[in-house]
Amino acid sequence: MIKDYEEIEPCGMSSGWIDKYAEKLASELNFGLGDDIKDKVVTPLGGKVEEIPLDEWTSNDSVIIRKANDFKITIESLIILERKRFSIAHELGHYFLHSKQGEVPMSVHRLGWNPIVEAEASHFGLCLLMPKTKFLEAFERDSRPVELAIESCVHTSSARKRMQMLNVD
Repeated sequence: MIKDYEEIEPCGMSSGWIDKYAEKLASELNFGLGDDIKDKVVTPLGGKVEEIPLDEWTSNDSVIIRKANDFKITIESLIILERKRFSIAHELGHYFLHSKQGEVPMSVHRLGWNPIVEAEASHFGLCLLMPKTKFLEAFERDSRPVELAIESCVHTSSARKRMQMLNVD
């Protein structure tokens, strides 16, 4: 049975653990800064991404996880690429942290109700899009947030947040 969003428990792992886990996954999937998250992460894991206009979004679900290698992420089609990438990475946070890669089937609402669950997924998303080692290598080449954002294909505020997380701001 698919767990409804209200039943989802925080994973309870530390920020440092989530950071290392996301970096390990990025390495295993050969996913680097600015890479196509759908081609390099979602598809190899058996997932799908559906992009639809907000006014046609009839479901409250942003990700439905049926089982391992069977999940669908829904995102708004009319948002900028950097936001799409973060939304996908965030939903992957639910897949990896809360569903345990499909071990716990669930439906996650697009308007998250549990701030801890959402914070964990967002933290995972930032760490996946900007794996620590690759991000720090990019930082050594050019420490300007805008350049890091361009290389990582994220919003400048996300690059700044990652810099703060890694104490290099």
